[in-house]
Amino acid sequence: MVYEVAMYNDISAKNYLLHLLHVYPYDIEQELVLSLLCESSDSRIALLHFLEYFAHFPKFHIITKTYKPTKLSPLYTNMSLTLQTNKSNLHTHLFQFDATIFMKHYKIQTPYAHLPLDQIPFLEKLYLHTIPILPMETSYQPLFIHKSNSFLYHNLSIDAKQFFAVSIHIGDKNGIVYIPKNQFRIGVALASLYEIAPPSSHIDFYILYGLSHQETTYSYYYDQTNDLYIGLMSGFSTLHNFAYLKDMVTTLYNSLSIAKKDLPVHGSMLQLHFYEKTVGLLFIGKNETLKTEMIDALTNLCAQKQIAYTKVFDDNGTLHYLDNDIYATGTQIGTYVSTPELPPQHVYENLASSVFLKVKNQITHVLLPYTTFDQTCKFHKVDCIIYLNHDNKQQGLQYIHDLIKAKSLFKADNQPSYQKKGQLSFFDYPFGYMLQQELVDPFIDEFLNLMLIHNIKLAVFYTKSRSTSQNTLYIKLANTLLKEILEW
Repeated sequence: MVYEVAMYNDISAKNYLLHLLHVYPYDIEQELVLSLLCESSDSRIALLHFLEYFAHFPKFHIITKTYKPTKLSPLYTNMSLTLQTNKSNLHTHLFQFDATIFMKHYKIQTPYAHLPLDQIPFLEKLYLHTIPILPMETSYQPLFIHKSNSFLYHNLSIDAKQFFAVSIHIGDKNGIVYIPKNQFRIGVALASLYEIAPPSSHIDFYILYGLSHQETTYSYYYDQTNDLYIGLMSGFSTLHNFAYLKDMVTTLYNSLSIAKKDLPVHGSMLQLHFYEKTVGLLFIGKNETLKTEMIDALTNLCAQKQIAYTKVFDDNGTLHYLDNDIYATGTQIGTYVSTPELPPQHVYENLASSVFLKVKNQITHVLLPYTTFDQTCKFHKVDCIIYLNHDNKQQGLQYIHDLIKAKSLFKADNQPSYQKKGQLSFFDYPFGYMLQQELVDPFIDEFLNLMLIHNIKLAVFYTKSRSTSQNTLYIKLANTLLKEILEW
């Protein structure tokens, strides 16, 4: 099944239609389709079905060389006029390209000579022309990412002509993701969440995504000889959902952080600026603890009260111990949010800069801009870590003052059900932690101890309520929390 349309370089109006005709899965006369080039085209039912099929199909214009833009607007207009069956407004954007993607070859050196990675072009620039709705082939159910004991790229072979590469920067780390050319939508999603830049002379990780193999592989491996991590995601369409790639990227970056004795966290950070000081708040909690809703309500309240704030990162970050203090950095410039968890007004306010992901006919997630690369990569002092608890019926903010209680809270057995093996989690299971638990456990204790020694506040904020509606609850919780913070 086709999930997107990609056209290369100079595209005339006729070639545009012929390309759509080539991927159209039903029988239709070529001349009937080409009648759309006329000022008054045929409006037979077969042609209307053809137009309806492609009206909301992701369409990408791929540029691999210098080209002169062709004028396709008259064709877009005529296609929309033909489809229009009532007096509603004319939307010519239904048939124009959703994005223009510029590709470029870079001279890179890779340690794996048997793979033609140096021949694969890179996504250089990406321009969105519409609000894209990108179809995913499979629904997302969290899967365990295995740490392999053997070299994953052994005996692999790929056709360089069938792939493109995306170079992403996360903090001071650089990685390259290789994606099949029939999944440009995955590259669009990746560019929405991470900083895209030319490949660095030093690469920290590689990921081969979407290889067609009979055996499904969802694993990573540390190549000690070349001092880099490699990920492999192969199989039929089992893993063809952007969320699986995001989890792999996070796992490899977290593994790199752990090797430096930095601590990955699953949480979101916000800075509040008031009374000539800055307070760094790190929110930790499981997905259903209202983390997104809490931060959204808190920033809205700050805006009402004219309190300045800075969004540092969402979902994934890293703690660093520097100069007798704890600092945090982020990993993503965007945020990946489940649509049921996102307040509707937030979707509408950010509609023009959103990227939607759907499975079948249901939009499941949205990618939103959150911060800049320079902002999230800075070292931000952590003044308070707030654990959001949505299970206990207690209320308010409770501070933790001893190490034993801190360990019992932040190292609780709260990992996903597919991970439960009697192991302890930390900050709701940062990807990559479980497989290196013996390395991480000692300096988890060290970080918690340092936080208490240096008077970094540790607290539990209870977010569950039976007597308050959800919308009212967020506002009430935000007011309670902000009042407490302003008194620090």
